[in-house]
Amino acid sequence: MRLNGAAVALLCAALVSGTGAARSPRGYARPATGGACAGGPATSGTWVNISPPAPGIGSANYGIISLAIDPNNKAILYTVVDQQGMWRSTNCGSSWTLLGTPPAVFPTPGNSYTTPYLDSPIEVLVDPADSTHLVATQGVRGTALGFWVSHDSGNTWQMPVNFYTIAGTTTNDVTELATDPSNWNHMILTGHSPWSGYSSSGVLETTDAGVTWTAHAPVGAWSSNTHFVAFLYDPATSQGNSQTWLVGDPTTAGFWKTTNSGTSWTQVSTFLPIHGGGNQVTYTASGTVFTGSAPYPIYSTDNGNTWAQVNSSGLDNFQYYYVGNDGTHLYAMPGNAVMGSTGHTDPYYVTPTSTGSSSAWTNYNGGAQTFINGPFQMYWDSANGLMYSAMWSAGLWVLKP
Repeated sequence: MRLNGAAVALLCAALVSGTGAARSPRGYARPATGGACAGGPATSGTWVNISPPAPGIGSANYGIISLAIDPNNKAILYTVVDQQGMWRSTNCGSSWTLLGTPPAVFPTPGNSYTTPYLDSPIEVLVDPADSTHLVATQGVRGTALGFWVSHDSGNTWQMPVNFYTIAGTTTNDVTELATDPSNWNHMILTGHSPWSGYSSSGVLETTDAGVTWTAHAPVGAWSSNTHFVAFLYDPATSQGNSQTWLVGDPTTAGFWKTTNSGTSWTQVSTFLPIHGGGNQVTYTASGTVFTGSAPYPIYSTDNGNTWAQVNSSGLDNFQYYYVGNDGTHLYAMPGNAVMGSTGHTDPYYVTPTSTGSSSAWTNYNGGAQTFINGPFQMYWDSANGLMYSAMWSAGLWVLKP
């Protein structure tokens, strides 16, 4: 179901206050301030498709990959579409604008570090201290591979000189990006291609939003392919710190944890993240942390030292990129990086947040809606009571629980 004019008019619902119990993806505590959101379902309990009008979503490309919400104005959304650029909405998804125009010739790094257009970005984040300041990654596909910075809300992009330099000995094929819950300028990212001289990619770290970089070499057991990366740090439950990270190898090596910013690593699970991983972890108010895996999501009650599969009762046996959390319920659905259907048409599955590791899962709203693909990432906007879901070939959807 796509959003039409009548639906847009009905989407001007009153502001709904969030409980604040749900933890933000990547552990970053986005402020629940700014921007009463006009873009929510007219009726609670119904998912609404708010995908931008990019051609070929899910048929000619892999679809909607990720989403970012401006922490200072929740009506402003950014989403990326495989091979169709980055899009911005100023009205919670009721309408969208493509950022930039594809140039006739993309700039060559080393001659020019600026571009008006990212053709196939992966991640985008918005600075909570400056809404015009964005960072983005692009890897795997397209021309503008690398780490990019914008100071005009995504209208133009610049590759930091020091990133270009360090990419020469690591890789510019970067994908997954995470921010420190206590310092947005502190970021870690991983890549899709192996670093020079290694069989896989390691972790690149910046403490100044991309101006300078430190390379942390990969562990020998890690294999090639996009790695999951996240901070295992939740200030609300006093778990972890800025040096506590989680990396996942989707091919053979499972999940690895460091408590000293990559100086040493410990394998903490043989469960595998999903290739291309959504690199999100979500904490509940009790301190349990969840993330995606196959054939079911996994959880930890000791901040990632040990992991176990959730109760699989009610879940489809497939693969899960992410577990959403609105403070009351956890959300999960199988997903895959494919064009078109995954072959698993599913509803959203939910379980109470308080008992999410042990309770059986049930079909959301009785399974009234089903989807051809599940989420790469999900975001809970507590200020407006809205759950967003970036669902690959199924598009971008929003729910008012």
